[in-house]
Amino acid sequence: MMKSCKKRKGWTHISAAIALQEVENQQNPELIPLKQQAEKLRNSLSQDVRELYQFTHSTEGIPISNLLDEWLSNIINAEVTSARAHALAQRLQEIDTLYNEFAPLGSGLKKLEREVDLHERAYIQILHDLNLALLRQQNVEMSSSVEVMDEPDLKSLGRKRMMLVVLAFLVGAIFIISLIVGIELLDTTLKTPDRALRSTRLEFLSAYPLIRRKYEKMNAYIAPLLVTRSLSRLEIALAQSNAAKPASMAWASVLGREGTTTLCRQLVERLRDNGHKVLYFYPGEEDTDQTDELCYPDSDQFLFAKIGKNWRPAGYQTPKRMITSFWSSSLVQRPFSIVSAQAMRPGGAGAPGKPLLAGCRPGYRPAF
Repeated sequence: MMKSCKKRKGWTHISAAIALQEVENQQNPELIPLKQQAEKLRNSLSQDVRELYQFTHSTEGIPISNLLDEWLSNIINAEVTSARAHALAQRLQEIDTLYNEFAPLGSGLKKLEREVDLHERAYIQILHDLNLALLRQQNVEMSSSVEVMDEPDLKSLGRKRMMLVVLAFLVGAIFIISLIVGIELLDTTLKTPDRALRSTRLEFLSAYPLIRRKYEKMNAYIAPLLVTRSLSRLEIALAQSNAAKPASMAWASVLGREGTTTLCRQLVERLRDNGHKVLYFYPGEEDTDQTDELCYPDSDQFLFAKIGKNWRPAGYQTPKRMITSFWSSSLVQRPFSIVSAQAMRPGGAGAPGKPLLAGCRPGYRPAF
């Protein structure tokens, strides 16, 4: 724009100079360069005007300012429309999500409505039946000829009831205590060493627990201790006997598989470990190859025939009758059992044998 203004001023000045020269002298040779210069400036101004027109108007001749306003308005409308389309698409997606979430609930709601309707009908039917029953009851009451006019005056028996309860409790307690005391007084089983001594009239050697599977660990710990105790007392009795002949011991049990053989073998092994010479007789079908054991037929007559008469003390029941009475005794109480051991000191001239020791399991009721 500044250049165009300068060109316009220059063209105006040259035009004024040409006019002055023509007025003074039309044949002046300086007019030709001035006219040429003026023509150039005019052409340059025309070119500038055309360029400016191109900048301010379109090829169709429409002003560019109007086109810019319209373009800006269209751009704004396009952005607004795009934002609205994006928002509508997002909302449509949310609606689809809600539809997928609530569409299955419609069938579930229908199912619940059917169940509610079913329960309502059932309740109405039950209520109807109840009303019919009440009507029937009222009809029966109205048709009945017997009616209670005045109810009897019944007094509460609360105090007597409490007294009867206390009395029943006292009677039951006294009966149970009496029963326990009576059972304890009438019980002749060998539960303690004192009872074993009074019942068998033999010294108490040791008591062995009844072996059960659930007490296997405890029995494995207690049994060796009891064997050691029995061995100690047996050693003392043998040392005090001062017998010239070997002492004899007879073991008997009331029932089978009570552990008699096991206990005997344990005592025999412990006696041999302590330096004693022991000959062990045990029942069986075949004889053993060992020189310190003797297998004999399963018969007490054979056993006591081998032992001899010196084993039986004066005034003492024969072993055969004793063992026979043990085996035929019906007073043995399960789960208790008996294992007895008797150590005899052989008598000298005119001095019969004497029982030294006896050991048993608790729970045996002797039959002799």
